Amino acid sequence: MHVSQRFLFCALKEGIEHFKQHAVGAVFDAIVVDTFKLIPFAVPPEKMLRLFEEAVAPMFGQVANLMEQNEKLRAARDLLNKLAKDFVEHCSTRWQTGKSMLVCIDKITCARMFQRIAPRDDSRR
Repeated sequence: MHVSQRFLFCALKEGIEHFKQHAVGAVFDAIVVDTFKLIPFAVPPEKMLRLFEEAVAPMFGQVANLMEQNEKLRAARDLLNKLAKDFVEHCSTRWQTGKSMLVCIDKITCARMFQRIAPRDDSRR
């Protein structure tokens, strides 16, 4: 009988408190191989496993998608912070040599850049 990784993940997550109760260790609690032998683990029939997999697969896909989007947003935020820092540095140290202008792709990006530039801009104080 094949148990999917998703089923195993959910079963282990559901039983985490039970695992903690059987954990051993002097310095920190540890779950060892023998701990798994002490805890009963029921495996449902193949048909139920298949239905479970069909139900949770889209949810796990959505979680993976959201994690990927979060990583992209984190990278974009870091990039905006670097651009804001560089823009303020350019305007405050090299303003004598010419003009500068910030062009954004859309209003939301412009507002986000303003939120990052304003606190760094000493001339506004």
